[in-house]
Amino acid sequence: MGKNKPKRKSADSASSMSRRYIALALSGAAIAVTIAVNVARARSTQPPATADPTSGKATTTQAPSKHLSWSLEPNGGGEPTPLLVGSWRSQLHGSYPEAWRVRLFSEAGDEVLWSERGGKSSDSTAVAAVPAHSRLFAVIDDYPFMWSLTPDVRSVDVGPEADGAVDAERRQLDRPRVGEARDDGAHGDDGAHDVAQAGGRRRIVELRVVSESPRVLVADNVLSEAECNAVQAAGLPLLETSVTFVGGRMIDDKSAVDKALQPRTSSTAWINSSWLGAIDEQTGRLVRSAQRRLSRLARLPLMGTENLQVLRYGVGDHYHYHLDNGGSSAISGRVLTALVYLSDAQGGETNWPMANGTDRAPLDAVDRDLSKPNAVQWNHVHRLREHFHNCQTTQGLTLAPRRGTVALFYSILPNSAEKDWMAWHASCDVHSGTKWAANFWWQLHLLREKRAPAPGACADSEPSCAAWATSGDSQLCRVPRPELQLAARGRVTVCEA
Repeated sequence: MGKNKPKRKSADSASSMSRRYIALALSGAAIAVTIAVNVARARSTQPPATADPTSGKATTTQAPSKHLSWSLEPNGGGEPTPLLVGSWRSQLHGSYPEAWRVRLFSEAGDEVLWSERGGKSSDSTAVAAVPAHSRLFAVIDDYPFMWSLTPDVRSVDVGPEADGAVDAERRQLDRPRVGEARDDGAHGDDGAHDVAQAGGRRRIVELRVVSESPRVLVADNVLSEAECNAVQAAGLPLLETSVTFVGGRMIDDKSAVDKALQPRTSSTAWINSSWLGAIDEQTGRLVRSAQRRLSRLARLPLMGTENLQVLRYGVGDHYHYHLDNGGSSAISGRVLTALVYLSDAQGGETNWPMANGTDRAPLDAVDRDLSKPNAVQWNHVHRLREHFHNCQTTQGLTLAPRRGTVALFYSILPNSAEKDWMAWHASCDVHSGTKWAANFWWQLHLLREKRAPAPGACADSEPSCAAWATSGDSQLCRVPRPELQLAARGRVTVCEA
């Protein structure tokens, strides 16, 4: 019997090994099933592939971890703070408790996210599309987006290179926000759609910060020679003597006042959509293209603008120091000026006397006491003109007219309706030749109109429209903008086709 014991041990060992192999096999099968289930779950929750409009290749958007963050700065730039992806809405409204809506813009000036206090916001797809560590700028309510002061130079796409091509393409500023279906004139992509739709070369300009206070940015070659000529041609038949006030009274007979004493001696024209439809098709197309380029440069929608103002300055003509949003209620809502030089000229420089710290000391927060000796009367136009001799080029920032160049300058402070008193500027005397220029203004109350009227649905909603119509202004109004009627002296068509 002792001889049989080893055989039973061997049998027991074989049986034990067999059970181990079976356990290992079952464990491997379980692991395989678990892996398969996890892969299936991952595929079911992965965002669908989308086509890259620039390459046509399929891409997928990966949702960033809730623990990742973006860099949040106030509108126009400032001290950055981390904005956690997983709690971005609560943190955003905590940072801006007074705002009912906050919009987040990228460094390129595109609106990428938005959130309203009532609970509405961009959807998860829009959130997932914003890369981690992105630099975002918070614009509250309906205040305009403002370019940050860093970097000093940035590249901006102002549309197809071909003259007039911008008028034919559907601009990103006219498309809905990311994650929102409504068409309210905001923008929410990076322009890739335009590349795919319009094709061809793009006109990329360098936008330079030339003054931090006031905020002035300049870009050359925004408009081509043909586009500049078209704006001139469209305005030429409509030119009238610019409105001028001396001693608080409008001058009807300028010949009775010495030209050097007149604050403003240019000629002005206002171009509306009806006039663009009445002139030759090529000129109208080029003017509309120019307007869209300015909208792209400012990263603000066209529906927030006044009609295009065209200016002609002859030898000796000027416009002494003024604020674009100062004076009458008709212009008090202006927030941004796009000043376009349509020609070269000798003289005719634009000067901002307060720019870049020059003569700024009396205007700082600790020195706003106007009773101090030699204080600049920053809130008194006549004393300020006297202080800076109506227009000079030795102090502050001075720009010489150069065809196609555009100066963007803001008349209000970021996320506020408060005037920027540093934005005083003037157009100095023209020495030789003719200076042609144009102004494109964005008005705060127009930016607050959420959506443009639907085609064919324009209707008068201002009681004064009927009276204006009987006086010959039959195409006025249709949207409540009486202040533009005053600013444009009766030549306003505000309901775009």
